[in-house]
Amino acid sequence: MEKRKVIEILKGKVIRRITFSLLSSVIFLTGCWSSREVEDLAIITLIGLDRVTEGGVDKWQVSSKIFKPLAQKKDEVAKGTTEILVKGTGMTIQEADLEYLKRMPRFPFFGHMSSFVIGEEAAKESVEEVMSIHLAHVQDRPRSFLLVTKGEALDILGAEPELASTISKEITGIVEDKARKFGTAMGVTSVQFIECLLSQDRDAYLPQINLVYPDKEESEMKSIEIEGFGVFRGPKLVGWLSKEQATGFLFLCQKEITGASIIIPVQDGETHFTYTINISKTDVKPEMEEGKLSFTVNVQLKGTIWETGGIELTEENIKKEEEIINETIEKICMSTIKKAKELDSEFLGFMQKLHQVNPDAWQEVKEEWRETFQEAKIEVIVKSKVLNTGRMSKRLEIKE
Repeated sequence: MEKRKVIEILKGKVIRRITFSLLSSVIFLTGCWSSREVEDLAIITLIGLDRVTEGGVDKWQVSSKIFKPLAQKKDEVAKGTTEILVKGTGMTIQEADLEYLKRMPRFPFFGHMSSFVIGEEAAKESVEEVMSIHLAHVQDRPRSFLLVTKGEALDILGAEPELASTISKEITGIVEDKARKFGTAMGVTSVQFIECLLSQDRDAYLPQINLVYPDKEESEMKSIEIEGFGVFRGPKLVGWLSKEQATGFLFLCQKEITGASIIIPVQDGETHFTYTINISKTDVKPEMEEGKLSFTVNVQLKGTIWETGGIELTEENIKKEEEIINETIEKICMSTIKKAKELDSEFLGFMQKLHQVNPDAWQEVKEEWRETFQEAKIEVIVKSKVLNTGRMSKRLEIKE
C-alpha cells in the first residue's frame, strides 16, 4: 500500500514538472527578429547567370524565376501556381541582382532555389567569382543543382515545362535522378562542383541543359533537354561532351547506370538493336611502372535486348552479339577519353584514383598531373552479358 502511494506521488511530481516546463516555454518563447510573412516574400526557385554585351560594354546578367501564387477570390481556394521571369544587368553580379530586386515590392528569399544555370560566355570567362558569391549568400542551398548551357541562361529560364507544373520542377526532376539512369547526364550540386574546383587532382564538369522545340510546327513553344556535359579546366569552361561521350563518361567515372539504352549494330552491320543496361559496374586500376603511368578500366554490364534486329537470338548468336556490345561500348569510352585529352581536362577522375590508391606515385607526378594524364596509356575492357531478350527469342514470321 505504501509502495503504491509513493508511485502516485512520484507520478504527480513528474506531471507537474512537465506542465511547468511547457507553460514556461510558451511564456518565454519569442519569434525570430528577422522573420517575415510568406506573402511578403519573393520566393526564388531558379537563377540564371550570363555574360552579355550592352552598348559595347561587357556586363553581368542575372535572371530569376519567382514563385507566384495565383490570385484567388474571397472564400475560394487558389488553383495551381506559376512562376514569373525577371532579369537585371550590371557591371558586377551584385549590381545586376539589385537592378531587378529594387523593382520588386517583396523581399527576395533564396531558400527554395532548386537550380542555378550558367550561360556559356559566363562559364568560359570564369566561374570563380560566381561560386564565391554563391557560397557567401546565407540563403543559397548548398544542395541546389548547377547546370551549364550553350547560349544564354536567360533563354533556359524562359522555357515552358512539358510535364511538371513549373520549369524549375521539371529541371530538378530530370537532373536529380532520371538523367544518370538513362546515361545522358548526371546531377551536380553546388558542393560537388566546388569540391572539383578546389581539387588538386581532378577538373570539374556540369550537366548540359539546352532548349528543344517539342512541337516543330509551333516554334514558339520551347522546353528543355538535359543531355551531355560542359567540361572545365580549372575555373573555365573549355568544351562539351556529346550524348554518346556523356554515356562513356558515366561508365568511366564509375557511376551506376540503370536504364540506359545503347544502339548496337547487328552482325550484318546494316540493322541495329537496342541493348538496355540493367546493372553496371566499373573498376579503374592505375599502375606506375618505371615512371610510366597506365590505367586499366574494367566495365561489367548486364542488360536486355528488346529489339532483335530481325535475327533469332540463339545461344550462339547471343555470344556474338555480346562481343559486338563489348566493342561498341569500348569505342564509346575511348571516344570520351580522347575528348578529355583534346580538351586537356582531367574530369574523368583517373588521377584522383591514383592519388587515393597510390599516394607515393601521386607525389611523383602531382606537379605535372595533367601532363601525366595526357601521356598515360588507358585500356578499356568491357564484358557484357545479355540477361534476357524480352518476351521472344525467335523471329516472328508473318505470311504475306
